[in-house]
Formats: sequence, structure tokens, C-alpha cells
Amino acid sequence: MMSACGRGWHLMKQGRSAALADWLAWPLVGPAAEPMAAQLFTALGPEDGGYAAAWTAVRAAVTEAWLAESGAKHYVILGAGLDSYAWRQDAGHTVIEIDHPASQQWKRERIQSLMLDEPAEHVWAPCDFERESVGDVIKRLDLGVGPPFVSWIGVTPYLSAEATMATLKELPPCTLVVGYCLPVESWAGKGEIASTTFLRLAEQSGEAIRSFFTPEQFKDVLGEAGFELLADVGADVGLERFGQEAWALGYERLALARKGYSG
Repeated sequence: MMSACGRGWHLMKQGRSAALADWLAWPLVGPAAEPMAAQLFTALGPEDGGYAAAWTAVRAAVTEAWLAESGAKHYVILGAGLDSYAWRQDAGHTVIEIDHPASQQWKRERIQSLMLDEPAEHVWAPCDFERESVGDVIKRLDLGVGPPFVSWIGVTPYLSAEATMATLKELPPCTLVVGYCLPVESWAGKGEIASTTFLRLAEQSGEAIRSFFTPEQFKDVLGEAGFELLADVGADVGLERFGQEAWALGYERLALARKGYSG
């Protein structure tokens, strides 16, 4: 919900120049959007809050750009949350959302309350992550011809390094975008205060950040799981690619990798 608030606020603030035109993000959150956004800006301050919100849009925009460039027909979103790509796209991707059943039920009720049609190319794939593996869920899906594109952002920092590795190994041949946070001792410059505040708030809320990697360490993790690293970007990609300055909480980075096939 907080990520969706960030994407929605960024669009309302930046309009046509926004990194991502996620018109559905704010309505999906519903009545909680405004107080949740206020909470973010109270905690981080107006400047840091704005740049942090921009990052939620930038990382989604980068992911969707990489999806388009991959040529994949199937888009698998792990821990989909309030991602709205299935309703915004015009590329004809089959979008498979893998998330906890309770989270998906809440989202489906929001979709119904907004009187939105269910996209023909959209698939709900509930997964109780404590009882079944992502790999097993994907195996049950009919993904057709060609490796899928898999998105896994905003999740791994809350998992142990071991859990992250286990999931990466379970994934089938695919193109993957995955986020991770840099070690605290490397935090410096823009976004440092906001990231430190975020770290404390996450711990207080019971959702502590549990894993940190340097780019070199995460490349090794991907390699051990069978992935070849194709690209690794940080918040500066916002200015470079979209003309939007962004600060990534936890100095989050996005890695693009490929597993098990060539082409």
C-alpha cells in the first residue's frame, strides 16, 4: 500500500513528466491513501518523502521497460501487492500475480469496488509462502512458449539471505528483475537520512530489513542460483532514463538477470 501511495503521489505531483503514469495506484489504496501518504511525509520530511515516492515509480518504470525489451509474453510478479500493470498495459502480456491469498482477496475487492473489468490476460496465482514454494506455483501455471519475465522487487530486503537464495534457485528459466538493499555502512549522500529513518520505522513496525548486499555479493548470489547478471542500477537511473530525481530507501538497487537460456 505504501508503494502504491508513492506511485500515485508521484503521478499527481509530476503529471505528464512522471516516470510512470500509474493512474490506478491511488484509487487501489482507496480511503487510506491520503493518511498513508501524510504519514510518509511526516516521517521522512517533504523533500525526502517526495524523492522516495519518485523511486517507487522509477523502479516500476524500469521494470516495465525491461519487460518490453525482453520480448517475453508472460509477466510473473512475485509479491505483486497493488501492482496495476495488468490494467494499464496495452502490450498483450499475460500477467500472473503471485501473492498471499489474503492480500489477493483484498485487492480483488478493491478492483470490484472500482468497477474495473478483469483483464483477459490476467491470472491470480495465490501462494501461501509459508506452506508452498514459488517454484511449485509456477510449475502449475501454463506459461506457454518462451521463458517468462519475472519481477521480484521490494521483497528480498525483508527476507533472510538464505530465503532469497532458495527462491532464486526455484525459479525456472526466465528473465528476472530483483531488488536488493546496499549495506548500511555504504550509505552516504542523498537519501542517507531518509534511509536511516526508514530502517528504524521498518523495525518498529515488525517488518525489519533483514538482508543487505553489495553489488558484487548480489552478483555472486545470482550466479550461484544459475543467473547471469545483465544490468544493475540504482536511483540515479531516475534522472538518466526518466528525467526524475529519486532517492531509494535503503539504497535499493535493481538487478536484471537471465537464467537457463540464450537469446
